[in-house]
Amino acid sequence: MNNFQLGVKSHQEGDFLDARQRYQEHLRQHPDDFNALQLLGLVYSSLGDIDGAIAHLQQSLTINPEQPYVINSLGVCQKKQGLYKEAQACFAQSINLKNDYLDPHKNLIRLLLDIKNHKEARLALENAKEHLTNHSALKKLEADYHHSVENYTRAIALLEELLEADPNSILMKHSLALNLRMQGQSARALEFYNELEQGGLKRFQLFHNKANAMADLGQLEGAIEYYRKAIKENPAYVESHKNLSGLLWEIGEQKTFLSSYIDAFHLLPSDLELRFSYAATLVRVGEYSVAYDFLTQFSKLAEKDYRYYDLIGKAYKGLGDKTKALAMQRKAYEFDNIPSAISISLAETLLELEFYSEAQKVIDECLRHEPNNKHAWAVLGLAWTMLGDPRSEILNDYDNLVREYTIETPEGFDNIQDFCQQLGTYLKGLHTAKRQPLEQTLAGGTQTQGNLFNDSNPLVRALVKSIEECVRDYIKNIKELEGALPIIKSHDSFHFSGSWSVLLKQNGFHNQHVHPMGWISSAFYVQLPDSIDDEQEKQGWLKIGPSNIDLVESVAHQKHIKPAVGKLVLFQSYMWHGTIPFSSNEERITVAFDVAQNEQNPMLD
Repeated sequence: MNNFQLGVKSHQEGDFLDARQRYQEHLRQHPDDFNALQLLGLVYSSLGDIDGAIAHLQQSLTINPEQPYVINSLGVCQKKQGLYKEAQACFAQSINLKNDYLDPHKNLIRLLLDIKNHKEARLALENAKEHLTNHSALKKLEADYHHSVENYTRAIALLEELLEADPNSILMKHSLALNLRMQGQSARALEFYNELEQGGLKRFQLFHNKANAMADLGQLEGAIEYYRKAIKENPAYVESHKNLSGLLWEIGEQKTFLSSYIDAFHLLPSDLELRFSYAATLVRVGEYSVAYDFLTQFSKLAEKDYRYYDLIGKAYKGLGDKTKALAMQRKAYEFDNIPSAISISLAETLLELEFYSEAQKVIDECLRHEPNNKHAWAVLGLAWTMLGDPRSEILNDYDNLVREYTIETPEGFDNIQDFCQQLGTYLKGLHTAKRQPLEQTLAGGTQTQGNLFNDSNPLVRALVKSIEECVRDYIKNIKELEGALPIIKSHDSFHFSGSWSVLLKQNGFHNQHVHPMGWISSAFYVQLPDSIDDEQEKQGWLKIGPSNIDLVESVAHQKHIKPAVGKLVLFQSYMWHGTIPFSSNEERITVAFDVAQNEQNPMLD
C-alpha cells in the first residue's frame, strides 16, 4: 500500500498521528491531491488542531471548490472556533451543492438555534423538509427547534412519536426527559433518567441532567452526588462544576464549594474554560484578591483571551482600583466577536468614572448587534440620564410602565389574605436551601429551585390563572406607548419564561438588578413583616430606579412601592429594581416571574 492508503487505514483505525504522517508524506509528492488535503484536515480536527484543520480544508477547496462534504466539514470547524457567520455560509453552500445531504441541514439548523436566530432556523427547517426524506431526523430537528423557542409541549409530542417508533432509542429518551424537565415535569424526567441509568448508561450528560432534575425537586444531596458523578466522567464540563458549586454554596458549604474545580485543575492543566469559570465565581462571591492572584498565575496561557482581561478588570474593580479595571476592560473590548456582557461591563465602568459619552457609544454599538438586550438598555438609560438626554424620561416612564394590581381572589377562598396565607405555607416548604443562590442578587434569604409556575399544586395553578389576567391588562395598557423607544413593545401572545419564590429573613434584601431574559418582570407579595408599614424608612419596599453601579451622581428617576399581601407589581424587565432591607425577625415571602413574548413566526406543523 502507498502512503495515502496507509494513511486512510490508520485514520479509520483511529491512529491519527500515524495518519497525519502518512498523508503529509503523500502530499509532498502530490501537493494538489484535494482528497488527501481534506482527509488531513479531518485528522487535524480529530487531534484538536482546529486552525490546522481549517487551513487544509480550505486548501482542498481552493483546488476543487465543488465538494459539499468538505465545505460542511469546514463549517463544523469554523463553528468550533466561534466563526458563526463563516460556518453558516459554509453549511448553506454545502446545501446548495447537494440539497439532499442531511448533515449540513442539521448543522445549519443547530447553529442558528445556538445563536438564537429562530426565524432563520425555522426557514432552514422548512427548506430541509422540502429536500430530505429522512423523516425521523427531520422530526428530531423540529423538536430541537421547539425546545429552543420554549414550546416544550410540541417538542415533547414530537419526541414521544419518535420514541414510539424506536422504543429503545437512548437519544430520544434523554431528549424527552430534558424537555419534560423544562416544562416542569421534573419527576417524570427523573423516571426516564433512572431508566437510562439502570439500563447501563454512564455518560456525564445523563448524570448532569439527572442532577438538574433532582435539584428542581429539592433533592439537593442527591443532586450534589450526581453532579460529582458527571464531573468524574467529564471533569472538563464547566456546567457541572458551576451547578455543583452553586448547590454547595446554598447548603452552607462555603469552605469547600469550589473544590471540584481545584481537583480538575490537576487533571487538566491547560483548560482555560474551567479556570475562567472558577475565577468568575471568586469574583461573584467577592474574593477579588484571590481571583486576581489566581488569574495572574496563568496569564501567559490566557493573554489571548478576552475573558482574562475582563475578569482581571472585575478583580481590580472589586479591589477599588477602577482606573486599572478600565484599562483591562478596554483590552477585552478590543477583541473580535466578544459577547455583549463584555461591552456592558466596560460601559458600567466608564459610567462610574464619568466617561458618559464613551459609555453611550459602547452601548449603542452593543445594541446595534442585539437591539433587545435588556441589560444594555438599562445601562444606556443611565448614560442618557447622566448626559441629560430627554429619552431617559421615556425609558423610565414609571407612571405608565410600572403598574400595581391586587390579583383576583381565586375560587374557593373568602379573600386574598386567606389565599396568600395557604400559598405562603406551601411555598415555605419549597425553600430547602440554607442560603441564597450563588448567581442571584438576593442576600439574607433563599430562592426556590426550578420553574415555580410549572408546579401542579392547585394553589400555584390558581395563582398563575389570576396573574395571567393582570399581565393581559398590563399589555393592553402599554400598547399606546409602543414605539416611543425601540425597546418598548406590546405583544398579545406571551409565556412565563421563569418563575420562582423568594423568602427573605431579617435584614434580607435584593440588590438593584435587571432581568436580561425577560420582557415584563414582577413582584407578587405573599407574606410580609409588620415593618413594611414604616413609611419613613420604607423597610422591605420595592425600589425602582437606582442601579447597582457606583455613579458619582444619583439617578433622578426613582419609585418606591409599598408591598401589600396580594399585590402584584409589573414593570419592564430593563428597569433597575431591588428591595430595601427590613429589620423585623418575620419572614417576607414573594413570588417573582418574567414574561417573554412568544415567537412572531407561526410554529411549524
